[in-house]
Amino acid sequence: MPVSDPCIQKAIGFLEHCQELSSVNHLPWVDSSPQEAGGGVYNPDPKPRPPATVATKPSAYGSMTYALLDGYRQSGVDLQDLRPQQALQWLSRQYTLAENPGRAAGKSADGLFYYYWMMAEALSGAHLTTIQDAAGTAHDWRAEMVQALETRLHHDPHGDYWVNDAKTWSETNPIIVTSYVVQTLKCIRSTF
Repeated sequence: MPVSDPCIQKAIGFLEHCQELSSVNHLPWVDSSPQEAGGGVYNPDPKPRPPATVATKPSAYGSMTYALLDGYRQSGVDLQDLRPQQALQWLSRQYTLAENPGRAAGKSADGLFYYYWMMAEALSGAHLTTIQDAAGTAHDWRAEMVQALETRLHHDPHGDYWVNDAKTWSETNPIIVTSYVVQTLKCIRSTF
């Protein structure tokens, strides 16, 4: 489908509403500060849901920003466009493989393996083999990702696996997490 198709345009509109970018997202929760500009959120709807009694501001974090970047790419948005470029800049400022950046204090391990998968999906889909961090240092994310996965591999007499100690989003289940890692490695392999 062409990017001009009304359904694709609606999908792109949804992606815009998931991005901390005041030039395209006019929702009241958008943080227009330079450090937050471009980041992706999970849910752009700030209305409270039971049992919450007050609305909380959505906040950008790593796995959602990589998913946002990949969503733009898959929707046909040129990666030189402001929206994906701002997402890439947010990701560069937050670059790490030690945690899912942007998560609240004490929650940085939440969704770590999903973060790895989304990073690999977005960067391999964009044909990027390096990413610069906030200091301007270029990182071969593929080599660093493989190293991070190797250090997190659990060895067992019945087979090796990956698992996350953080209970959020079922990442304590080795079947789910190992599946994420297989997808991550598949994305990395596709870049060679």
